[in-house]
Amino acid sequence: MTNMKALTNLLVEGVLTQSEFDRFEKRVQRAEAKATEHLLVVGLSQEVEAFVTPGTQYKISDLVLGVMFIKAPCHGYKETAEERKFRDGVAKPRMIAALELLGADKHGTGAQTRYSLGTAEAAELEPVAEVEATEES
Repeated sequence: MTNMKALTNLLVEGVLTQSEFDRFEKRVQRAEAKATEHLLVVGLSQEVEAFVTPGTQYKISDLVLGVMFIKAPCHGYKETAEERKFRDGVAKPRMIAALELLGADKHGTGAQTRYSLGTAEAAELEPVAEVEATEES
């Protein structure tokens, strides 16, 4: 915490007031928390990448269950208010951030949103009428 030591020295020397020190301390703490959260998301994205099958669409609740082992009411689980708060406020946003980091495709909106990594490409087919016309010539 080199930044905090420097700030403390400035406070002791009278260069900073206590309120300025408190503001800078909060900024440092927020930056550290953001960096820690990013590391968690990067680790989660690696787990998501190993879990999903390319070209398959997944609901967010299925990904949270498959990767983080957290069940939702749609899986027949009666959750407590505390569990719902964690799932909706922490687990799902982390999962969405991990999917965004991986560049996942998003299909639909709201409760019908599905996520997929990569898309299954269909072979290009010629219309039947054109194929028959070229075979006759």
